[in-house]
Formats: sequence, C-alpha cells, structure tokens
Amino acid sequence: MQRADLRQRRLPPLLAIACLPVLSAYAILLRLSVPIPLLDDYPAILRFAEHFQEQPSRLQKLLYIAAAQHTDYKLLLVHSVVALQLVFLHHVSLSFLIGAGNLAPLLILLVLWANAFRKQRNLLQRLFLFLPVPFLLFQLNYAEAFDWAMGSLQSLGVIAFALLSIHLLLRSGRTSLVLATAAAVLAVSASASGFLLMPIGCLALFLRRCYRAMLVWCIPFAAMLLVYNYRYVRVPAPAHAGAPQIALFFLSFLGSAYENMHHRPLPNLSILLGAVLCAALAYSLRNRRCRDHLFHTLSTLFIFGTAALVTLGRSGMGLEASLSGRYKIYSDLLLILTYLVLAECALGKSQVGLTPASRCLAMASITMATLLFAASGIAGYKLLSRRREQLVEGLRQYEASSAMATPMLSPNGAVGPGFADLQEDARSSLTRAIRLGLYRAPILPQGRTSAPDSSCTETPPHLHSAPTAASPRCTGTSSAPPGSGIPPTAPLPELPADCQ
Repeated sequence: MQRADLRQRRLPPLLAIACLPVLSAYAILLRLSVPIPLLDDYPAILRFAEHFQEQPSRLQKLLYIAAAQHTDYKLLLVHSVVALQLVFLHHVSLSFLIGAGNLAPLLILLVLWANAFRKQRNLLQRLFLFLPVPFLLFQLNYAEAFDWAMGSLQSLGVIAFALLSIHLLLRSGRTSLVLATAAAVLAVSASASGFLLMPIGCLALFLRRCYRAMLVWCIPFAAMLLVYNYRYVRVPAPAHAGAPQIALFFLSFLGSAYENMHHRPLPNLSILLGAVLCAALAYSLRNRRCRDHLFHTLSTLFIFGTAALVTLGRSGMGLEASLSGRYKIYSDLLLILTYLVLAECALGKSQVGLTPASRCLAMASITMATLLFAASGIAGYKLLSRRREQLVEGLRQYEASSAMATPMLSPNGAVGPGFADLQEDARSSLTRAIRLGLYRAPILPQGRTSAPDSSCTETPPHLHSAPTAASPRCTGTSSAPPGSGIPPTAPLPELPADCQ
C-alpha cells in the first residue's frame, strides 16, 4: 500500500518533467510565430490561391489541385487545405497552416509513446524510460521547419502521418487497416516521400501473413500515383556527385542532428554519427531483433528511404546541403529509435522492474538529451527570432515604400540575381493576393520592428468602389486604407478589363 502511494506521488513530477520540453518548445513557437509569407509560401500558397480562384467551376478547381506543382513536387495536402480555406473563409489563413504544421511533432510523440516499452506494466517506470524522447524530439535544432506555413505542413506532416500509418498498420482489425491507409494517403499528399510507405507497408503485412490486406494497401497508392502524374512536368535533375560523395552525403544526412548548430561546426561529426547509427541498425537486423521491435524497424526504414531520396536529389549541391535545418528531425528520430531499441534490449524480458543496464542507459540518455535540448533551444530561439524580425521588417518596407520594395529580405544580406527575381515575384504575388482579398496582412505597430500584432484587417473586394476614369484602379495605383498591407502608391500588376 505504501509503495502504491509512493508511486502516485512520484508520477506527477515525472509527468511534469516529460511535458517540460513540449511546453517550452510550443511557448517559443507561439511567441515568435507571425502570419507573414516565408520564401516558398509566395508561389506555393499565394499564387496557388490566386489561380485556384480563377478556375470557372468546381471540377476545374479539383483538377487544378491535382495539377498544381511546386518546383519538382506536388503539395497536395497544403493545396487542399488552402482550397478549403478559400471555399469556407474566402481567404488564406497562414496562422492555421503554421499551427497545423507545428503540431506534427506532438502527433509523432504520441505515436512513439504508444509503441515504446509496451511490455512494461509499471507506468512510472515506463515514463522514466521514455523521458529522453520528448527532450530529443522537441529540441529546436530543426527550427527552420517550424513557423512556416508551407514548410512545416510538408516536411513535418509527412513524418507524422507516416509514423501514424505504420503504427495503425501493425494493429489488427479492418478499422486499423482503413485508418492506416488514410494516414498513408495524407503522408503522400504532404510529400512525395510518403510513397515509401507502400513497400514498407507490404513488408509489414507480409511478415504478419496478411496477404489479402497487401492488395487493399496498394490500391490507394496506385490512385495517388495517378493523381501525382496528372499533368506532372519533369524538372531537370541536378548533376549527381560521385559514389564517394554520395555515400558521405547519405551518412551526413543521417547524423546531421548536432553539426553546424552554433556556428562552430565540428568537421565530419555528422558522417561519424551517421555511420554509428547505420552500424546500430545492421546489428539489430543481424540479431533478428527487428521482429521484436517491428515499429521501430519500419520507421527506421522510412528514415533511411527518405535519406536515400534526398541524397539522390541534393548530393550534387555539396555536403553542406545534408546539414539543412529542415532535415535534422530525421536524425533526431533515428537517435530516438536507436535508444528505444537499446533500452528494450537492456530490459530483456522484465515487465515490472528495471534492470541495472536499462537504468544506467536511461540516466545517461536523459542527461545527454537535456543538454542537447538546452543548447539546441538557444540556437533555435535565435534563428526564429531573427527570422521573425526579417519578416516583419520586410512587410514594413513593403507597406511603406514604393512599388520596388519587396517583402522578402535576404537571410544573409546578400542579394544575387536569382534572389532578386524571387523578391520581385514575392512582391507581385503579395500585391495581387491582398488586392483580391486572398491574404490579410497583420497590422504592424508604429515604431517597432519585432512585435507585429496578430490581428488582421483587409478591405473586402465587395467594398471597392466601381472603377471610373479618375479612380485609383484605372490610374494603376492602390487606394487601400492604412494597415491593409498594400503600399499607398504601389502600382497594381495589371489593370482591370474595364479600365482598358
């Protein structure tokens, strides 16, 4: 009885420690989030919204969602959410897109908890062993992927839906199979790397001898492949590197979590860490532990498959491309999955108590994860803070300056010819989106550059007066009220038909 009371008293503090990194990360993201388009948001969201509204019928709108392409891939999930916003809200809500993408790691955490230490009957001990996971998952070494309307929902959403699909696929019952298939479709819609789930799911069903379910599993992927190839325009692939460079890029991608974090990179640390993680996976497969931890093995295969796709597409850009901040979450997950497998092996067949090996491994992992969380959190906070200031300053210059002002500022201050073209495209896309009422810019307080208000205002299209020969619409200038996001003297990209 006394032991039960002691466990009940220890559970709340342990649960609070587990929630600390989650709450801290989301507090930072909420504090630094601002509903201003960032980089790819201009062509992928604002320009898509404009073209979507131009489609004459519902069928044409659906076909446009299937045909719309951003560079060499399609954003079916992002475009579907934007289309639903236009249908029901009549404008794009970047805050909703940012929030949905930011919640993806929370879904990943819940899926990992559902598959970690399931044989451990003692909830207190199970939570103790799980403590390193939230600290590793919610560190901000991949802060580049957060607070980004398109990037968050794409790069983080595909991982969340992929792991959820694998989790549901390993459960018995038709309902679980249907839900797993739906999650897989969402993963494919988020990013093309979701197609990796088709062979991974077939392998899982084959090992469970669910041969009929394999056919059901493959049908949605065939349908999504047809949708993906609908009016798909192939983009010339960049030059590939040699075999040694490809191998180094692959290992660097897998171990990219802790290199180049604080502007004091340790050379080749990512390659060394990637090699260690590959060796851990090979050891697990050799000792046939993959069947005992099928979820961890299949999730690791998804990460390795994604690493292979990124390597094939970006290895020609040099080794630095493997250290991109948006990809570091894959390395974090690989570390988490490796720890979970090692901890399960240290537990052995124990279902109640902790073995000395599992206790030492958990304590060492908690210490390491806490230090990494603190260090990465500082670096991630600085990155997000600088990006917020740039976004606010860019929008301020756009609202206050002439038609040449651009809302997209260069991250490093250097503007090349290619980036100048992107800036002009961003300016014209933002002007058209605001004029058509598709985007509502946040009101920026006077005299400050780092704290925009979250409230929005915009003059609806139906409140514009009819054009006349002397009206601003026909003279090529904007007459939007202050705070609407349109520069007072900015010329519109094109004149209306009734002004010709």
